[in-house]
Amino acid sequence: MTLAFVAASRVGTRVPLALQMCPGLRRRFKMPVKVLAVGDPAVYGYVDPQLGIIESFQQRSGISVEFEVLPWEQYGDRLFAVAAERKPAYDIVMIAGHLWLAQFVNAGYLEPLDDYGALNTEEFDAKDIHPAIASEMRYKGSSWLVPSFTDGHIVYADSATSELLSRAELQDPRRYVDLAQRLSKTELPHLAPVVMKVAPSEIFLDWLPYLYSFGGECFGPSGEPLFAEDAGHEALEYYLRLTAFLSKKHAPYGNEQVAAALRNGEAAFGLSWGGQAGVIVSEEHANNEYFVYETPQYPWNVTWSFGVLSASSNKHDAVELLAYLGSREVDCHIGVYAGSPVRKSTYRDAALRKRCPWFTAQEQLLERARRLPHLPKLGSLITPLYAELSRAFRGECTASEALITAREAVEQELAATG
Repeated sequence: MTLAFVAASRVGTRVPLALQMCPGLRRRFKMPVKVLAVGDPAVYGYVDPQLGIIESFQQRSGISVEFEVLPWEQYGDRLFAVAAERKPAYDIVMIAGHLWLAQFVNAGYLEPLDDYGALNTEEFDAKDIHPAIASEMRYKGSSWLVPSFTDGHIVYADSATSELLSRAELQDPRRYVDLAQRLSKTELPHLAPVVMKVAPSEIFLDWLPYLYSFGGECFGPSGEPLFAEDAGHEALEYYLRLTAFLSKKHAPYGNEQVAAALRNGEAAFGLSWGGQAGVIVSEEHANNEYFVYETPQYPWNVTWSFGVLSASSNKHDAVELLAYLGSREVDCHIGVYAGSPVRKSTYRDAALRKRCPWFTAQEQLLERARRLPHLPKLGSLITPLYAELSRAFRGECTASEALITAREAVEQELAATG
């Protein structure tokens, strides 16, 4: 991260060294709440001066906030290092829902939130949070997180493309090769019929709806690898066939490239995150009904959320900030800014539904979405899949070889950790 990026991403004031070193002065002056957040389009809404979210909280509460955003490529390593510190540099961190929750709870990194009054008021109204999201915030009988936005699979297709397949067929990834073949024979003005997230940091999650559509599963309840069974081989071979229709202009096929390809009309259709709909779909797109939005039969979804580090020395003020960031007021802002609200009341708002025509597909996503199992070492278990699927995409091995190698790596990890 460059110094310029830090300056642009941080809101609040630094605490003088004297306050950090003197307990007496610390009691007389409120210490700032420090937040470490992931560089996702949704998150930039919190520091957008036009929305004024952090500024509004500071004015209302008198609590200073330092809100630092790190790019996704840097975030994971920094997050896990901070969480393990005896005196962490941050009070609040963002967690990728069920992907990391078990690991953080079992390591003792997170503060349980059930007994904090700010999250149990009528104003906060925890029952308004979508039940599928609320359940993801809980583990081992306690609540640990406050949701920010969701990232799950939605199909974005331009209206001309949707005429080649029924809306029901657009929900079935097993039809996408046929659709891409038909589109490649038309005169529609696209650089490519399809765009896919085959970047090394994205490819595993991009493949999951295909695995599920072919009847496969990724892991068993204890982490046993199921992805290398027949359905997994068939799904990966099909997925690799679809990559033949990609345009090299969209390389390296990450979040930004896929969003731009869809937004600029350079690809006819593609799977992308619901949490990036606000970036992909312009006001002009919405007004002219440019896109059709569908939910795959078996999407995957994760809820990016805020948690308080158990070693924080500023937990009370941190929870006050969480209650505000998770409020109805802020969900309306971030839900439109990013595209994936977490509260039922936001989805019911008629004016917002008109501005955000993908809300119906987003709600279906929450109802249909599958999760990976809560596993303490889930991050370690999925790492080989990213690596091996990337090798298969680059042509360095076959689909079968990739899945078998990944399965062996997962089995070794499970054996090593007991």
